[in-house]
Amino acid sequence: MQTIIAILCGVLLVGFIVFAFRQGMKVTPNRSENGTSNDIKQLTRDS
Repeated sequence: MQTIIAILCGVLLVGFIVFAFRQGMKVTPNRSENGTSNDIKQLTRDS
């Protein structure tokens, strides 16, 4: 019984990791507007 529960939990864990990886690959990072460089430009331009 414990082995069946362990296998089911392992399958769920692997499935969740694969799902999260696929969702993360759908998002394309926009390096030109990631917020860090624009915030610095905004602060230096205002002052």
